[in-house]
Amino acid sequence: MKKTLINFSISFGFIFILSLIFIALISVLTMNHIISYTLGEQINYSLSVLLFFFFAFIFAHKQKRHGLLHGLILGTIYFLLTILISNTLHIGTPIILELSKTFALIFGSVLGVNFVKETKN
Repeated sequence: MKKTLINFSISFGFIFILSLIFIALISVLTMNHIISYTLGEQINYSLSVLLFFFFAFIFAHKQKRHGLLHGLILGTIYFLLTILISNTLHIGTPIILELSKTFALIFGSVLGVNFVKETKN
């Protein structure tokens, strides 16, 4: 359990820092009218799905086992929190985006564990 929490923290910290960098970059580009607001929003959505995938990939790669289980747990927790927050705050995020992030967590975990097994042989 301790190893899982440490690996989760490392993966989350890495992705959190990357997210802050991407958000700052997109914000600067949007505020300086280099890209439009809608394009910035679409880039933000796409990057968030990719970052969720990389978070799950790094986490599962460090765990080295049970990729599908960890992916399902992460995906379920994320999806339940999203539904809870969306109902409370009335946020109008498209459900397809939330499902994409959930599946990115699952597939990232599975591929992260499988990548470890492939590199060992």
